[in-house]
Amino acid sequence: MESLRLVKNSDEWILPDDSWIIGVPFTVRRKESDRACQHGTVDTGDGKIDSRTVDLTIYVSEETQAEYFAAVDAIKKRLYRRDQKLYVTPSRYINLSSLYSFKEEFITGFANRRCFITAEFKCNDPFFYSDTPIAAGFTVTESPQVFTVDNISNVDSPAVITVTAAEAVPSVQLTNTTNGRMSYYADPQLTGGAAVVFDTANATVKRDGSNTINAFSGTFIELEPGDNVFSYEGAPCVIQIAYIPRWL
Repeated sequence: MESLRLVKNSDEWILPDDSWIIGVPFTVRRKESDRACQHGTVDTGDGKIDSRTVDLTIYVSEETQAEYFAAVDAIKKRLYRRDQKLYVTPSRYINLSSLYSFKEEFITGFANRRCFITAEFKCNDPFFYSDTPIAAGFTVTESPQVFTVDNISNVDSPAVITVTAAEAVPSVQLTNTTNGRMSYYADPQLTGGAAVVFDTANATVKRDGSNTINAFSGTFIELEPGDNVFSYEGAPCVIQIAYIPRWL
């Protein structure tokens, strides 16, 4: 079994071997209203994932009280930190926003020497992530042009799309036909060598680092799990579509 790791910035702590996750439940946002003059209800929620909790257990066993307190104090110091990454495999992690609750249960007859620690963490971002982004590049020479991007996630993923003009590109229309999301961009300064970046997660549009959101219309594009078929309309360019795989 892979060791669990807590990482904050460049600081990494490998949890004791007797550590395990006992639960990572999640819920879907759901609202409902009564059906007028009928039995039952109508779902009106957006179907997005709520924040979630991660329940972590650590077994501590020491020969003396002094060794026990030293071990538990060190564990508390590591757990009681905000904004850490909990790695559950060498390359997959979840963002721990803060420690939500902490419980120390002594083994009968071994108070202050052996215990089970249960720590519950709040995760404002409910997803597990890969620490390796994926990017796909396409050289566009005709309009319209169709290409496919594979999303290995099991949930929709925000994309970062970079369009680098090979010549003057007065307008860009890019559609993910898999989910119908379309981005349109019209900018006379998108000339040969210039690049515009559409960042879905941060809802920003920048040409060569400058904010050009006023030239943007439509919707920011997300990738559905599996194959996503794109359609591009515009002048020749190079398109890169990048994303960070994430999972429920």
